[in-house]
Amino acid sequence: MNLPSLRTVNPPSRFNDDILMDQQDWAVLNKHARDFQIENYQHPLILKNPNDSGTRFNSDFLRHALIYVITETAAEYPYPCFSEKTWKAITSCVPFMIVGPKNSIKTLQNFGFCTFSRWWDESYDNQPFVTKRIQMIATELKRLSKLNQPELNKIRVDMQEILQYNYHHLKTFTSNDLDNFRKKLYNNIND
Repeated sequence: MNLPSLRTVNPPSRFNDDILMDQQDWAVLNKHARDFQIENYQHPLILKNPNDSGTRFNSDFLRHALIYVITETAAEYPYPCFSEKTWKAITSCVPFMIVGPKNSIKTLQNFGFCTFSRWWDESYDNQPFVTKRIQMIATELKRLSKLNQPELNKIRVDMQEILQYNYHHLKTFTSNDLDNFRKKLYNNIND
């Protein structure tokens, strides 16, 4: 089965899949691939290959998405850690779900960011195993995919305040985070 839209690299590396995925993980992947019929899907705004440098950072493409499903670098870490993938969703003003470590959404909320529990179930974030988090995200995506276009448009309009808040909060958060890091570094040097 060829699933290019589920891959982050081209050509795909089977090495990591074979090491990290057991039979249950493969069954989940294959089930959701069939449910979403994604084998040959390519969004009309992607004019080149999905991982082509001409479309990879096309924010116009991202802004047409209702949901950015962030697949963080590590989903089975004992604590949340965020990469450019999460910050890209926030800077692109796109609502998101995170396939990442347990409590990723909760940690963002603790950092002062708003999330999207008003529109979908974010309890996936509490699940101890990534397979269950993925299943719950897929269930929400399937539910949302059944909404008609006016309903989806209304959701997107209703989210604008949160999207703008997160975008501006990231600037403050980053600045404060750097200031705190500088203070800690300065204190350690002077101790």
